[in-house]
Amino acid sequence: MDYAWIAVLAAGVLSIVMSFKVVKFLRTSLVFEYPLAFLPPQRRRMDWRRLLLKVVVLAVLVAMVLSPTINVKRKVALNSTKELRFHIRLGRPSVVLAVDVSGSMRERIPGGVKIEAAKKALRNFLRELNESVDVGLIAFSGSVVNQVPITSDRKAVLRVIDEMRPLGGTMYTNPLMTALSWLRPYRYLNLSCALIFVTDGYPADPRYRVLLKDFSKDKIPIYVLYIGPGGDRGEEEAKYMASRTGGREYTVNSVSAMVSRLTNLSRGLGKMLTQKVSFRANQYVEEKVFLSDYLIPPLLLFSFVLWALILREEKTFF
Repeated sequence: MDYAWIAVLAAGVLSIVMSFKVVKFLRTSLVFEYPLAFLPPQRRRMDWRRLLLKVVVLAVLVAMVLSPTINVKRKVALNSTKELRFHIRLGRPSVVLAVDVSGSMRERIPGGVKIEAAKKALRNFLRELNESVDVGLIAFSGSVVNQVPITSDRKAVLRVIDEMRPLGGTMYTNPLMTALSWLRPYRYLNLSCALIFVTDGYPADPRYRVLLKDFSKDKIPIYVLYIGPGGDRGEEEAKYMASRTGGREYTVNSVSAMVSRLTNLSRGLGKMLTQKVSFRANQYVEEKVFLSDYLIPPLLLFSFVLWALILREEKTFF
């Protein structure tokens, strides 16, 4: 147990008592009585102002010796830059592949058939894509024909790619709604994601465009790979889809161009989705605040007032 404050308190009380004794002694020793005086001696009244100031100074000194503290909570901003390993603990960045398997994908282009070219390009895409990125697949025509929800199992995605067969019409609403439902939770966790849309025609449901607002709002870019000669309505629609969501549109009209474009897109997206990220978080920490430092100004103030009062009345320093 710390008895320092008791010593300070005792010394302070003793100094106050002694101050009165000293002042009384000085008054009686320095004053002489006139022998013919006929008035009774006047009893001097105690100066309560000085006594109160001395008590206050003593109390402040004791408080400083006790070193009082209070616990306060303070918000601390944590800034850090780390690899996406930080995000992987919550989830991994993802890419969804939406592939048109309508009847027109049976047509030939320089180097082979569209659907076979798409399969080859998609296999190469998965091979080049960074392993830390998860992948989902949607095969669509007039509706969603087959799908693999976002996964790290790329063999499952490859199996569905091998099973794709061209049949039916072309409608964009269902694949876009499916992709949006998969990718939205990633954006809620502030994880990077994107949609790659491979098609060769103009959709029979132009009202799908209302969904592009949701992709744009959630910051999910759509990269469109349009298979065709270009300059037609299909290419214009592909450019519109990409521009409205922050993605890009690529027109290809040969197997080699398709493979090359998807390979480059895979490498570019892999770097973009796994790049270093900065994050900011707030943390509340509890810490002790010592009040002793805050008692020094009032101690000096009260001491000066007491000294000035004594100097004015007694012409002494205490």
